[in-house]
Amino acid sequence: MPEFYYLLDAPVKSIAECGEELLREVEHFRQTAHEKKRPIIFIGHSFGGIIIKKAIVIALSRPNYKSYLPIAAATKGIVFLGTPHDGSPSSYVGQLLVRCGFYMGSSSGIMDSLGHHSDELRDLHSEFGMVYDKEKICFYEAYPTRMFGLPIPLLVVPKDSATFGMHGEILTTDHSGLNKYSDATDTNYLTIVRALRGMIEKDKAAADIEDCLAHLKPADYKAMLTKVREPLENTCNWIEPELDQFLRQGTPSGGLIISGGPGTGKSVLARFVIEYLRKKKVSVSYFLFKDEVQQKTTAQAALATLIVQILRENTDLYPLIREFHLERRAINQDWTLELLWQAFAILISHRSLSTIFVLDALDECEGSSQIKLLEKFSERDNHFASHFITITRPLDQFPMHIYRQIDLNNRDEVCNSVKILINTEVEAYFQSTTFTQSTRDAVRAHLCEHAGTMFVWVVLVIKHLNRFKRSSPVKLLTELRSLPVKLLEIYEELFTRYLQDYGPSIKKMLPWILYARRPLKVSEVEEAFAVQDFKDRGETEEEVWDAEKWKPSDLKGELKERFGALVIITDHTSEIRLIHQSLRGALLDPRDPPTKLAQICKPPNEEHAEIASVCLEYLALPQFGSLKSLDIGPSGFQYQTRTGFRKQGPFLEYAAQNWPYHARQAGSDNPVVLRHFKHLSTCPGENIDLAKQVWSLSRNVRFSLGDSPVMLASSVGLEQLSIALVNDGADINQLTGDKILLDRQIPVNDAGIYGFTPLHHAASQKHPDVVQALLDANADPTIKDAKGHTPLEVLSSRSFFARTGSSHTNESQIVQLLDQAIEKWKETQRATALEGEEKAVKSDGSILENSTDDTHTRGGAGQEG
Repeated sequence: MPEFYYLLDAPVKSIAECGEELLREVEHFRQTAHEKKRPIIFIGHSFGGIIIKKAIVIALSRPNYKSYLPIAAATKGIVFLGTPHDGSPSSYVGQLLVRCGFYMGSSSGIMDSLGHHSDELRDLHSEFGMVYDKEKICFYEAYPTRMFGLPIPLLVVPKDSATFGMHGEILTTDHSGLNKYSDATDTNYLTIVRALRGMIEKDKAAADIEDCLAHLKPADYKAMLTKVREPLENTCNWIEPELDQFLRQGTPSGGLIISGGPGTGKSVLARFVIEYLRKKKVSVSYFLFKDEVQQKTTAQAALATLIVQILRENTDLYPLIREFHLERRAINQDWTLELLWQAFAILISHRSLSTIFVLDALDECEGSSQIKLLEKFSERDNHFASHFITITRPLDQFPMHIYRQIDLNNRDEVCNSVKILINTEVEAYFQSTTFTQSTRDAVRAHLCEHAGTMFVWVVLVIKHLNRFKRSSPVKLLTELRSLPVKLLEIYEELFTRYLQDYGPSIKKMLPWILYARRPLKVSEVEEAFAVQDFKDRGETEEEVWDAEKWKPSDLKGELKERFGALVIITDHTSEIRLIHQSLRGALLDPRDPPTKLAQICKPPNEEHAEIASVCLEYLALPQFGSLKSLDIGPSGFQYQTRTGFRKQGPFLEYAAQNWPYHARQAGSDNPVVLRHFKHLSTCPGENIDLAKQVWSLSRNVRFSLGDSPVMLASSVGLEQLSIALVNDGADINQLTGDKILLDRQIPVNDAGIYGFTPLHHAASQKHPDVVQALLDANADPTIKDAKGHTPLEVLSSRSFFARTGSSHTNESQIVQLLDQAIEKWKETQRATALEGEEKAVKSDGSILENSTDDTHTRGGAGQEG
C-alpha cells in the first residue's frame, strides 16, 4: 500500500477530512478494472484505525460519495492495532499518545475530538457497526509505553477502548511496538500474520458460499413477500395465540397446517405469520408458491430457496453441504430434487438450527414435484415436521396425522375479518359518490350476508361495481344482487359478459396474461402486440416495421375496459396480473369436457406456439441486427447490460429468455415455431448473437459469439428443432448466424471463432439425437476445436462427474455414435487414399510403358540408320 500523508497536516483537518483523503488515495491506486477487483485488508495503528472507520462509513452511507462504494465492497477485513475506539483515558496520556504516533503522522490537532468517552468517537463507532459487517480484529498492548526512558503510568490505549465490544487479542509489547517487529519469527508478527490469513481464508469461504447460493438458483423470496397485500388492521391477530401455542409445544408436537378454500386470505395470513414470528425473534425461512413465475413454483425452487435462507443466517453450516455444491458445480448441472432434499435434511437436522419454515400455497406447487414433496413429508422417519407451518388449500395426500390443523373455512374469526374488509372497502367506494346512507348500508349488508370467509369475492365485487358509481341506487343494487355468490360462478359470469362485448380482444390478450412465464409489464405487452399485428398483417401488406405505428394506443385503458375487475395492473411495476390465483386455476382447468372458462383460449400448445412465434419475430427485427453486442462482465455490469437491452426494446429480454420455454410447451417440432425460427436463422448473425446473449444473462453464463442457429437451438434444450434445421439443410459446422443454408455454398467443415462446431456442442450437451442428425449430414467427427479436442474428447472431458442415470445413457449412445463415425471416416479416408494410390500406380505404369516404347523406337531407328 502507498504511503499516505493525510495526517501530516492534521492540525487543520478533521477526522472526516482525513477519511475522505484516505479514500481518494486508495481510489488513485485502483484505476483499472482488475485493480478495482483486488480485495483489501486495512491495517490501522492508533488513530489510523479511526480514520479507516471513518472512510468506510463515508463510502457506505454518504450519497455524495458513491464512487467509493467499490472500495468498501472490496474491503474484506480490518486489523486495528491499539486503536482508541473509545478515546484516550486522559488528556495527559492522549498528548503523549500523539507523540508516540507522530511517526505515523498523528498530531494533536485532532485530539479535541478524541478524548476519553468522546461523543464523536462513540457516534462513529455506532455508524461503523451499522454499515460494516465483515471481518475485523483488534489488538491491544500489554505494557505501558516508555518515553524518555520513563514508563507512562497508564496504558496508552487500554483493552476496553482498544476493543470496545469487538474481538480482541493481546500483543506482548507497548503501544508504540504494536506495528514494529524484529523479524519474521517475532511472536507478535506471527500473531498478526495468522489473523490476516484467517481473514483471507474466511473471504475465500464466503466467496464459496456465495457461489453455492447463486448455483442453487433461489427465488427472490423477499420480493415474493412484498407482493402479498399487507393485512388490514385486526384481521389476522386472531392467529397469534395459535402460533404462541405452536412455539411453546416444541419439536415433538408435530407441524401446523392452515387450510382454507380459494380467496380465504391464506397468503395475507402467511405474510402475517412470517412477520409475527420475526417479531418474536424466531428464525424464519419461507417460500410462497404464488409467485406466478412458473419455473419458481416447483418443489426444487422451494427447497433451494429455503436452503439459501438457512445458509445466509448460518454460514457455518455450509461445510455440511459443500461436497454437494462442488459436485454440481463441477458438472455444471442444476440441483435435483433428491439432492436438494438430502441437503435440506442434513441442515435441518443439525442441533444448532432452530428455524421455522413457512410454506404458502403448497396446493399451487407444480404437479409432479408437489407429489414428490408430499411423499417426503409423509415419510415415517420425517423427524422435522414440527419445523413447518404450511398454508394451503385442503390436500388429500397431506400427512395430517403429523400436523395440527386450522381450518379457515370454519373460523368465526375469519368471517369477522372479512367484515372488517367489507367496512373498509365500502367506505372507500362511497367516499366520492352521492349515494345515500341507506344505499351504503344495503351494499354492506348484502356483502356481509354472502361473503362468508371469501376476501377475494368482496374485492372482486367492489371492483366490478366501480363501473356503476354514476348509476342510480336501484341499478347499483340490482347489479350487486345479480352477481353470483360463489367464486367460480362470479368468474364465469363476468367473463361471459365481457366476452359478449370484447370477445376477439379478450381472446388475443388473455393468453399473454395466462401463459406468460412471468407477469409481463404493460410496455412489454405493447411491443408484443405490435409484433403480433405486424406479423399477421404486415407480411401480407408489405408494411415496414414501425413500433409506434403498430403499438396499441392505450393498452392500460383497453385492459381495464375489456377485463374489468378480473385483471389488475400493479402500481409500481405496471405488471399485468389476474386478480387471484384461483382465477388462473379455473382458466387452466384441465378437466374433460372443459369448463366455460377453460374454453376461452385455444389449446395451450397453440397459444404457446403463437407466443413463441411472436418472440422469435421480435428477435428477428432489423433494429436488433445492428445493435452492438456487449460482453458480459460481473453482476453489476450485467445489470447495466440488461438495462441497456430494455432501452433498446422492452420486450427483448422476455423474448430472448423465454421463447425456448414456449417452444417446448408448443411441441419441439411444432411447424409454427419451426417456420419462425427459420426466419430468425436467415437474419444477420448479430440477431442470433443478441438472442443468445440476452438468454445467457438469466443463467449467469458466458455466451459464444457466432453461434449458429443449430447450436442456439441445442443450447436452449430444443434438440428436435436442431434436428429439423439440419434435416432442412442448415450448415452443420458454420458458427456464424448468417448464410446458414447449404445452398449458399458454405464449406461444411468451417471452424468458427473457437473452432467449436455444432457436433462439439451437441456432444458436450449430451444430445444423442442431434449428434445422429449431424453425423447423417456428414459432419466431420475428427475435426478439432481451438484446444485440439475432437467432439469425443470434449464429451469425455465433461463427463467425469456424471456417470449415472439418463446422462450416462445419453453419453454411452454418443460415444458409440462417434466411435462408429470415426471408424467410418477413417475407412473413407483409407479408401480414398487407396484409390489415390491405385490411380498413381496406373499412372506410373502407363508412363513407364510409354517410355519403353519410345526407347525402342528411338533405338531401332538409330541402329537402322
